[in-house]
Amino acid sequence: MKKTMAIAILLAGVNASASNKPGTDLTVHVYVVYDMPVSNSMVLAQTCASKLLASAGVELKWHKPRTLDSAGPNDLTIRFVLVAPPSYRVGPKAKVLAFARPYASGGERILVFHDRVAGFAAPYGSRSWRVIGHVLAHEIGHVLEGIARHSGSGLMRAAWTIEDLETMTSEGLEFAPVDRELIRANLVGHFPTPVAAEQPVR
Repeated sequence: MKKTMAIAILLAGVNASASNKPGTDLTVHVYVVYDMPVSNSMVLAQTCASKLLASAGVELKWHKPRTLDSAGPNDLTIRFVLVAPPSYRVGPKAKVLAFARPYASGGERILVFHDRVAGFAAPYGSRSWRVIGHVLAHEIGHVLEGIARHSGSGLMRAAWTIEDLETMTSEGLEFAPVDRELIRANLVGHFPTPVAAEQPVR
């Protein structure tokens, strides 16, 4: 689904083998901008994403959009656009469902291409909202980790397998332990977010 960006990261103090899930004691405010009418599946997808982030100790609170420049460190804005822009219709970008700006400090940090996400989830019928919810959680995960990376397994995998998709539509695909630790470390400031030019994760 997405290509991994090659970057060097330091995971000092992050225990990749950790198996204990933290309690939900961190709050992130998500402001959603829709460029189309809001469907029931979109609302259900938000509920799904909230459940997935809760497994990483994060409570998502969903809001209507506000002034983008007023975003705080635990705020992020997602925009749903109806159709992918021309720059995302050729080459490797032609298959991108959404992208995140993990190094941005404000503005629209996640862009979701509704036509592609809806098409990707369509084969799952009444369970399609669960797939869309995983796409949202994946992109939110990029922003909350604060670095451009993917994991070898779990929700933050660069390309989901058929088995992953089946898990999504049943019990749900979880964050790998290292991703839960990275999200928590970034939100509580255990290590600084890398200073770098904004780079979208596809």
